[in-house]
Amino acid sequence: GLGDVYKRQISINEIGGGIKTYITDSDINATGDLTLDAHAAQKIDAAVLAGSVAVAAGQTGVAVSGSGAIVLNKIGADVDAFIEGDTTDGDNETVEAGSISINASDDSTINTIAGAASAAIALGQTGVAVSIGAAVALNEISTTVDAYIRDMDGITADGSEVNALGDTLTTGDIRVAATQAAEINAIAAAASIAIGIGQTGIAISGAGAGATNTILTSTDATIDNSSIRGGDEVDVDASNTSSISAIIVAASAAIGGGQVGVGASIGVAMARNLIGNRVDKSWTAPASATIYTSGQTFSGDHYITNGDFVIVEGGINDGDVYEYIGKDQDGIEQDLLVEDGQTVGDKDLRNTDLWRQVNLDESQSANVTASIVDTSVNTEGTLSITANSDPSLDALVLAGSVAVGAGQGGVGISGAGGSAPNLITSDTLAYIDGDGTGAG
Repeated sequence: GLGDVYKRQISINEIGGGIKTYITDSDINATGDLTLDAHAAQKIDAAVLAGSVAVAAGQTGVAVSGSGAIVLNKIGADVDAFIEGDTTDGDNETVEAGSISINASDDSTINTIAGAASAAIALGQTGVAVSIGAAVALNEISTTVDAYIRDMDGITADGSEVNALGDTLTTGDIRVAATQAAEINAIAAAASIAIGIGQTGIAISGAGAGATNTILTSTDATIDNSSIRGGDEVDVDASNTSSISAIIVAASAAIGGGQVGVGASIGVAMARNLIGNRVDKSWTAPASATIYTSGQTFSGDHYITNGDFVIVEGGINDGDVYEYIGKDQDGIEQDLLVEDGQTVGDKDLRNTDLWRQVNLDESQSANVTASIVDTSVNTEGTLSITANSDPSLDALVLAGSVAVGAGQGGVGISGAGGSAPNLITSDTLAYIDGDGTGAG
């Protein structure tokens, strides 16, 4: 009997655009409150599941089963809230209101589940079963959030009230705020089981689950080249609390039965979570560098030396580049042996004691900036400039594998591995700057 089943599911989802709330080149005199709000709440919910079962029966039973689930999600947005004047028209633009509030915010969210399950069962005098399950999730949120006042000759919050003593108090506040709260929640799970039954039972099972989650943000609140003529409190606030939560699970089992039973099983789970970083696949090697590929083998033993590079080909980490940095216990550079028959990729590229990934682009770090530049401020209350960066990563990676070989000569081979590199790169600034030449 011969049975084979292959199943694959792919989902691709993208959302992009811009959101703006603004006043430009205008004079406003309002007795009430003036509020500008720009808010992005884009959301992707995606679940992709794949399953397959193959059963073969007969004197010689062979069953092959495979399933794969791939989900790719991407959100991109520019969120702007601002009041802006025109320095080229010769006019003096002023805005006066009881209070002035300018808010730009983003809480874009990706929720994704990728799951794959595969089973193969072979029955017969010679039973052979092969089962493979794989699940991959790739998620990215890339947004800019800007709130600002720029090139305004006069901004006044003149809200007031009279207290019990008959004194007139200024109560109008001016607030400029940019808030980033992007969120990725990802689950990737793969399971595989293979059972071979017969006088010679052979079962091979493999399960792999992986996810790459990336958040790239820029969050800025500023008052630039303007004059704040009056108000109670003046607040400029920028905040980033973006987060990634990932659960990655891979489970594999193989059972071989019969007079000679062979079971081989492997489970691999990998997650990579990046805030303020992205893999740069346009990376170029330094001149005269020695470069290997992850699948490269050698005829005989070979040594990799410090400063050599490895490019990953295929799989969820395709395009990653690692530099060998291995040292012995005394901190002295130590060559790495690749034995005959091994691939370069077998040398544990995720071990940060041996390797350093070199093609992460940090130019898109999660910038958080609150500033007042070239601006005069006249306030009766407090002046507050705050930049807060508190992004978070939470990853759970589980990999399990079981192999059972039964029979007169039973052999069971099992392997499991998991990794979860997490990296946050953020620049946070809060400042006042000016040289006396601006509008203030």
